[in-house]
Amino acid sequence: MIEKLDKARVMRVLPEGTPVIVATGGELTASAVTGMLSSWSGSVCCICLSPDGGSRVPPEGSQVKIVASRLDGVYHIPGVVESVHVTRTSELTPPDCKLFICAALERGTRVQRRAFFRVSGDWRIEIDIDVESDDTNDTNEEDRHPCRVWNLSAGGMLLEDGQRQLRPGMIFSAHLDLADGGEPVELQMEAIRRDDRFPEAACAWGCRVISPSRESEKRILYFLHERLRTRFLMKPGASPSGNSEGDAQSA
Repeated sequence: MIEKLDKARVMRVLPEGTPVIVATGGELTASAVTGMLSSWSGSVCCICLSPDGGSRVPPEGSQVKIVASRLDGVYHIPGVVESVHVTRTSELTPPDCKLFICAALERGTRVQRRAFFRVSGDWRIEIDIDVESDDTNDTNEEDRHPCRVWNLSAGGMLLEDGQRQLRPGMIFSAHLDLADGGEPVELQMEAIRRDDRFPEAACAWGCRVISPSRESEKRILYFLHERLRTRFLMKPGASPSGNSEGDAQSA
C-alpha cells in the first residue's frame, strides 16, 4: 500500500540526522549515493554525502529521489538538486559533498511494509517437494510432509523442517493451516536460509512467499492482525498501540 504524505509528515519522519539515499531515475540504481540529512530550510534540505569512487554525485538541476527506510515503510521524496558543494580536506580522503535539494514535499509517499509484519506462534503446515525418482518412467514424485511455522507474515515465515529436506533456493508448495475454520492457504515458497539461532534438532528455515495471490495475502494479513489484537486485549492495561517482541516484529 502506498500512502501520500504532507509537508508536516515529511518534516516529522525525516528529521536532521536521518540516513538517506539519493537516487536518480525511478529506481535505486548503481548511481545512487548514501548520506545523512543535515538540515531543512523550508522545502530545501541539505544532505551530506561522502561518496566513494564508484558513486556519481547528481549534478545541479537533476531530478532525484530522496529515499529513507524506516520500520514502518520506505519513504520516497522527489526533488531537484539546486546546488552541489564539494570540499576536499586531504588528497588521501574522498571529498565531502553537500547536496542542496528542493524537495517536492507534497509528492512524498510511504510504501508500507505490510509483508514484513510478522507474528510469532505455532501453526501447522504441509509442504510438497518434487523429488527426482529413480523410475525413468516417472521423473518426479511428490513428497508431502508436515512441518511447523514459528512466525508468520504475508511475505514469509520461519519454518521447522523436521525431515531436513530443504536446501537454499529450493522452491516448494505449501498448505498452511491457519486454524480459522477455512481451508489451508495454498502458497508457493522459496527456502532462503537456515536460521542458526535454533538448535540442530529444530532445523528452522527462513522462507519467502513467491507472488502470493491477493486473496492469500489478504487472508493471512487479516488473521495476523486479529491474532495480535486479541493478544493485546488479553493483556491488562495494554493498548492497541503497544508492542511486545514476543508477539510481533517489524523488519
